[in-house]
Amino acid sequence: MSTRMRSYRQAEVMSSTPEQVVSLFYRELLKSLRMGQQHLEAKEFEGKAEQLGTARALLLELLGALSMEQGGDLSARLASLYSYFLHEIDESSRALDASRLTPVIDMIAQLEEAWSQAALQLSGTEPPAVGGAGGSAR
Repeated sequence: MSTRMRSYRQAEVMSSTPEQVVSLFYRELLKSLRMGQQHLEAKEFEGKAEQLGTARALLLELLGALSMEQGGDLSARLASLYSYFLHEIDESSRALDASRLTPVIDMIAQLEEAWSQAALQLSGTEPPAVGGAGGSAR
């Protein structure tokens, strides 16, 4: 990553809410996993190692940021998921099986979407609810 891009990312993180930072980590994680999967499929082992190593580092950061005290059951469930993702990345890398990354990518994409929506809601810029605001289901 270039120095300019690194500076941009640092500024983006510093000006983001915690929820936005988690979403940013998920986006970067997805990028690394997709690129790692492509390298695996192309039998480009150096690129695979670099991208999957980045994905592991991002997951370890996410895992380390969990607060079991504040997050309770949600943090415990996320810790289990992150551990599963780490295991699947390791197994995919060892077995040179790119297909093992697909369910991991799919689940992380769902997490990223949920965190992005939560960040929007917490910032007060959430999109209007389906059915209009203030309406009731009858």
